[in-house]
Amino acid sequence: MTAPSFAPILAAARTRLGAAALEARLPKPRSAAELEAVPNDRYLSQMSLRIFRAGLKLPCSSATAIIAAALSRTALSLPQ
Repeated sequence: MTAPSFAPILAAARTRLGAAALEARLPKPRSAAELEAVPNDRYLSQMSLRIFRAGLKLPCSSATAIIAAALSRTALSLPQ
């Protein structure tokens, strides 16, 4: 099954709001420098928040193991 095209949705939004108003409402992506400036613990915090908010169907010990594995991988990549 293929995803439906986004073009009709975008066209309807442009018709309803106008192109300039629609652009003003869309989020602006962060630059690479801005993303790199965010500490790793913030990314891990958001990852764990999303995992548990999604209703992870694993025992607590398994979920803890997943988070611990992510932390250890990130800790290895941290600059000294």
